[in-house]
Amino acid sequence: MGGTAWSMAAVKDARLLLLYVTLYERLPDEASRKKLHSEQTAWLARRQKAVDALSDPEGGSMVRLEKAAKHMEFTDKRIAEFKKRLKP
Repeated sequence: MGGTAWSMAAVKDARLLLLYVTLYERLPDEASRKKLHSEQTAWLARRQKAVDALSDPEGGSMVRLEKAAKHMEFTDKRIAEFKKRLKP
């Protein structure tokens, strides 16, 4: 089940990347693009830190599913944010 969840997370990541590129290309200048890139890099680090913070001290298999769910939760919120920013 964890593998399926991570496959779903990968699809969401691809969707996020498409929105990121669309937003990036619509920005008016290089300074705005650099700012977005820095923002996205920091966001990716925060998402990874949140996912990595989940652990099961007993080594249970549910942690893999929980990590995928946290990854998707962060990604869904970022997708919504990018969609909002792309509206005219």
